[in-house]
Amino acid sequence: MSEQPTILVPVDYRPQSMAAYEYAKIVAEATSCSLTLLYVIEEQGFFTKKILNKEQRAAIIHKAESTLKELIQNDKNLKVRGISAFPIIQKGKVYQRIIKIAAEIKPKLIIMGRTDSSNFKKNIAGTNTHHIVREANTPVITIKGCDEVTTTNHILLPLDLTHPVREKIAKAIEMAKFLDAKICVLAVLQSNWLSKKIKFKKILNEIKRIFNKYNIECNTYLKITKKSPISKIINDFALEIKADMIMLMTQQEMNIHEYFIGSTAQEIINESDLPVLTIIPHPELKIDIKHHLFKALVDPMRIFGKLE
Repeated sequence: MSEQPTILVPVDYRPQSMAAYEYAKIVAEATSCSLTLLYVIEEQGFFTKKILNKEQRAAIIHKAESTLKELIQNDKNLKVRGISAFPIIQKGKVYQRIIKIAAEIKPKLIIMGRTDSSNFKKNIAGTNTHHIVREANTPVITIKGCDEVTTTNHILLPLDLTHPVREKIAKAIEMAKFLDAKICVLAVLQSNWLSKKIKFKKILNEIKRIFNKYNIECNTYLKITKKSPISKIINDFALEIKADMIMLMTQQEMNIHEYFIGSTAQEIINESDLPVLTIIPHPELKIDIKHHLFKALVDPMRIFGKLE
């Protein structure tokens, strides 16, 4: 595998997986990345292991390898777009293998398909997607389909301005630079208090200044509404402004060592018709306070809130 930055794409040949593969080609071409296609042969149960002999298991692996290589070799789009692609076959639990390979090859992104769920609360906790979004130390893009998405250069960034946002802005700057994208920052205020409106507008103006400092086009919006849920407001607004993607950076602390996806973020991921880019700060990935991006985020009036 080359030293070129890569994007990890788990594939299982189902429609959502192939939609993620098609979208990954769009992102790879825009960012000059290669693709690493990962197929996981799911861990077999005790009974199956006893039935299959060594030769049969080897045949399964060989078939998986040849099928993945054929997908790459027969894809004329890869050659037309100048994208290199590499196959990897793994055995085990899907989400564990994806997280392990991501830790080894350090991709710029993981791009994977997600299924529709008629009962979100029941289904989200057990999905591979949820495990990977929650546990991977790599930004993850999840996508339902790819028919309407052809670019990656207009990102909606919802921010909760009642919490510190400085680290999130720094990460958003890095991702916007990587994708060569403009940013639309949305804050939702569910009250009509004048003092909060003034403070939120002040913060949004400062956020816009920071993005502009890094030559990133930025528009900011303050939506005042008592409607809920917030996830629907955000998803509807993304379609209204014709965004290409929603970027989420959110965590809630269950205890000092564990992070998980907040309920609003879960609903956005599950319900959005657009790709959703999720970056969850893990303790080991916190940006150093001396990081160069923080130099632009001088906060003498503490409008960004108290840092941890």
